Amino acid sequence: MNWDLLSLLIQLVNTDKLNVSRQQIEAGFVPGKQGTVEKNAIFNVIGSIIKQKGHPSIGLNVGKLINPNSFHGLGYLFMTARDLMQACERICEFPLFFHNIVDIRTKTTNDKFLFYVDNQAKNSLVQAVINEATLGIIYQYTNWLNQHKIHVNRVNLKSAPLSGDEKYLKHFDQRPNFNSTENAIEFSHVDAKAPLISSEPEYHHALYSKLKEKHDSMSHGLIARARQFIRESLSNGFISRHVLAKKLSISEKTLERRLGQHNCSYRELIDTIRLELAQKYLLNSNYSIEDIARKLGYSDRNTFSKAYKKWTGTTPRSGLHLKNLA
Repeated sequence: MNWDLLSLLIQLVNTDKLNVSRQQIEAGFVPGKQGTVEKNAIFNVIGSIIKQKGHPSIGLNVGKLINPNSFHGLGYLFMTARDLMQACERICEFPLFFHNIVDIRTKTTNDKFLFYVDNQAKNSLVQAVINEATLGIIYQYTNWLNQHKIHVNRVNLKSAPLSGDEKYLKHFDQRPNFNSTENAIEFSHVDAKAPLISSEPEYHHALYSKLKEKHDSMSHGLIARARQFIRESLSNGFISRHVLAKKLSISEKTLERRLGQHNCSYRELIDTIRLELAQKYLLNSNYSIEDIARKLGYSDRNTFSKAYKKWTGTTPRSGLHLKNLA
């Protein structure tokens, strides 16, 4: 079986003999964009499986449906398990790639490597199943491709157990910490850096350099798109983080992470754009303070005046005074 989401879901449906057709699954995929899928279609299919089965057992079964041989070729592109998981993080941040079905981030410390995952499904069971499946795939995949058994320090899941302990013990070689504050799998730094069986330095260097270059360029491009959308939309009211993320086809967590890479928060981005526009309108237009407040998404001039004074130490009226002097 090829490793792509469509094949995996169809295999899952066929295995469980569910009343979900291939057409229902394929309906969520975006025509002409291979590997791109509308996340709500995936959430709905998984929700249907849970409803028909009577219990959410599919999370830990996903790994069983994946043929190790389908993954083996990818092993040539990664030197270590850490490389693989960091590549997953970058790929899942690409706009339109799987529409951010899962949010992934990684963290490296002196003695451990952590892989975090979450998703935006509204149904808590669907959310839990996807998180379990993602962590399970990562764990099994890294072991298939490694030269020795990789041991997991710990597995954290935000949900309560969805299956009996024996299934988790068999899947992760340990019982996860349930009802945690995060969904994460922790490897020792030694295991995360262990070479994969099929690692090829030249292939890895070529792929990873291109991936990083693409990721970095998209990150800068995304900030520019965010600024443009905010500038164009402020006159209709304040732009929420949720609306902006949806417009950019990324999750709110990914938006915050991308902004953080540029040492900027969402609030700081909004304030910076509002200040730029406020100074432009004050010096180069005939707008009144009330008009400017409205164009910047404020409900009244007093709120705008307080914000402007916080930014500059002066009032908008002072800006109009400077314009008149000029």
